[in-house]
Parts: sequence; structure tokens; C-alpha cells
Amino acid sequence: MSGKLRIEVLHTHDQTQSGAWQKAVLNFPGATVFHDPCFLKYHGTRFEEHHLGVYKGDELFGLIPLAMFREKEATEVRSPYGGSYGGFVFAADLSYAQAKEVLDLFHQYLLEVGVSGITITPSLPVYHRNPDDTLLFALLADGYEVSNTDLVHAMMLEGVSDVSEQLLSASARRHVKKALKNEVRCVVDAPADDFWVTVGKTFEKHGVSATHTFEQWQWLCTELPDRFSADVAYVGDQPVAGIGRVRITPDVDSAFYICQDPDFQDSQALSLLLLTSVEDAISKGCRVFDLGTSSVKMVARENIFRFKESFGARGVSRRTLTKKLQ
Repeated sequence: MSGKLRIEVLHTHDQTQSGAWQKAVLNFPGATVFHDPCFLKYHGTRFEEHHLGVYKGDELFGLIPLAMFREKEATEVRSPYGGSYGGFVFAADLSYAQAKEVLDLFHQYLLEVGVSGITITPSLPVYHRNPDDTLLFALLADGYEVSNTDLVHAMMLEGVSDVSEQLLSASARRHVKKALKNEVRCVVDAPADDFWVTVGKTFEKHGVSATHTFEQWQWLCTELPDRFSADVAYVGDQPVAGIGRVRITPDVDSAFYICQDPDFQDSQALSLLLLTSVEDAISKGCRVFDLGTSSVKMVARENIFRFKESFGARGVSRRTLTKKLQ
């Protein structure tokens, strides 16, 4: 590889680059929807995007989605620059020597464009069928520090034929039975309007805003229907719980949003809806269902832990790495 690599800026609206980039996302091990140029377009002009490709000759060999953040005299790059995952993905696993060469090239380029700091949150190992931590070790050996660790809960679905019996706790099964007794009705691929009713109720309760606006979520569901969708639970015609799903890789699904109307919490609609979503993911060939983070800046949300653990989910570390270049 020595002497054959170069760094080049990738533009989501460049058709030639975008075609090779899209092909890479489909074929690179560990590439996620968050590396997809079609997904990244939804950010519009809200960020100073500076995506980079690693080329081996004329071939796109690796890539990292990035955005620049300028504060006073310092400029930092972040990957991702939203609430998802970023980091490098490559056409093949790297040897340690190759990983060091890529990082040297990456750092040299960033210094040349005036970047003084880097923040990277790589995708989770469970997203990869054959995870390889060589690049992670190279990052740590090069002086990157773990600045934050949160816990994600994920349900491992390989070999699961009956989610309720094989994964759910006794209490979770009771909650599902209660929802059925309450005649809760669950709809997969429900209308975005109905889903957003539950988003509004949830975030109003917590006094914060959702990651997306309704228009952004609707755009994602329209432009990337195989990646973004929502399931909704109803009591009568009233939407009372919702799960915003993101297909992270072809065989990894996730609940990016888990929402419910507090006034209908006792109906246990959310328990039945989550079971429905997971069963649907299995029917579509998924081996992992990511239930999202259960902590904030290393502080556990214990009620969230209990709920996800009752569905047989296991904890996976989500690490953020940082490095100062100058």
C-alpha cells in the first residue's frame, strides 16, 4: 500500500463520486446507513461537511464522513456530527501497518487544512459480522483518548425463532399479554403523522427536542424507505406508542426512537409494539436489533436499563475517541 494512497474530499452531490461512494457503502464491511451519501444529504447546509475518501490508485478504498466545527481559532472535525455513528470503513480489514499508514495520511491532511482536533464515534462491533479492532488499537496507540463511553442495548437474534419465549423475561411477557387484553393494535410501517404524535408526547414529557424535525424524518422515510420507517401501537384509533426504526446495515435493525404517550403507559402498548418490531426485523433477515443508548455521558438511566434488559438485550459499549493535533 505504501505510496499508493491519497486523501480526497467527497461531495454528496457529485454524481461520479456519489456512485462509487454508494457502491462502497453496499460492499465495505461494517459500512452503515450513516456512511451513506443519500443519508448524509438530509443534513442540507446545517453543517460544514468535509467527507474524506481514501483512494488506492483510482479506487475508493476507504471513507469517513466528517464535518468541521470552527470555534474561535480552533477547528475540530467530528465523525459523526449528529447522534449516530461515524468513523472509517474500508474495502477490507487493515493490517496494523496499513492502519498506521492511513492514520498518518489522515492526520497530515487535517493539519494541512488547519484542523486542530478530532472526535470519532465508531460504529458498534455488533454491526460487523467479523469485527476487527486493529484500527481501534491503532487509534489508541496513536494518542486518541476515550472521552466518553455509553452503553447501548442490543438484542441478538441469530437462532431466535420465538422472541417472547427465548428472550423476554416473565414480566415482559406479562406486559405483552396485558396489551393484548387491552386490545392494543400494532401497525408496521405506519403513517409518519401517527408516529410523530407519539414523538411529540414523549419529548414534551422530557422537555427536550427530538433529533429530527418531522419534515426531516418524513424526508428520510420517503427517500430511504428501506432504511427508515416507523411502527405504531394504537388504542382504538389513537396512536399511543411508536418506534422509529433505522436499518443500520442489511442485517442490523434499530429502534432510533422508542416513544409512548404517558397517558397510555399502563396499556403496555410499548411492550407489544417492541415485540412486533423485533419479530418483523427477524422476518426480514436481521441478526441484531439495536435498542439505542441507555446512558447519557456515562450516567445510567436505570429505568431504561430495566426495560431493555427485560427484552433480553445485552450491553454494548459506545465509545467516543478524541485527539488533539496541535
